[in-house]
Amino acid sequence: PVLHAIAASRKAASRPFLVLAGTVTQFGLCGTDPVDETCPDRPVTGYDLHKLAAEQHVLMAARDGGIRGCCLRLANVYGAGPNPNGALDRGILNKVVRNALIGQAVTIFGDGREIRDYVYLDDVAAAFMAAAQASDACTGRAFVVSSGEATPFGDAFRMAVSRVERKIGKAVPIQYAPWPPGMMPIEFRNFVGNVSALTRASGWRPAFCLADGLDLTIE
Repeated sequence: PVLHAIAASRKAASRPFLVLAGTVTQFGLCGTDPVDETCPDRPVTGYDLHKLAAEQHVLMAARDGGIRGCCLRLANVYGAGPNPNGALDRGILNKVVRNALIGQAVTIFGDGREIRDYVYLDDVAAAFMAAAQASDACTGRAFVVSSGEATPFGDAFRMAVSRVERKIGKAVPIQYAPWPPGMMPIEFRNFVGNVSALTRASGWRPAFCLADGLDLTIE
């Protein structure tokens, strides 16, 4: 799909600006904190390798003048949307809210201390718009899109449950369990992003803290 989009953009008289959705897990297991665009790419999953390849096609085409476009590497996105159907980090915070709203137990794997950076959906949408509107400054570049808040995922789950309990007026059980067997190393990473590059290029910055984003997601 990305190659087709690039080919179509090369032929288009208006040269549309292409903003590709990537993921911060393209960096792999970073040793820096917070992570910005200077972190080397060392993907450890096929999914992230595929995302990186798509990004490289966009940036290469932008460098040679064939298209105009940039890439946004998204942290853990949450907010109103379709039912999550992936495991663990793929839409997990939405799943936690949904389970809590119907009174199902919420499970925290391990000790819940792994750090995540949860970015609210409206902030992500605003980042795409800001990048497109600042096309001259953003073209040919990749940017981190995150909240900049470092939150242990166990704390995020407990915050979500607490705010659901306040909404529905009854307790929601939280249970702890060992990590399922066969988990990939990427699931045990710690990550918090530095978004200053996109802020300088486009003026975008995250507007929602986790607590406010969770309340809006619950609503």
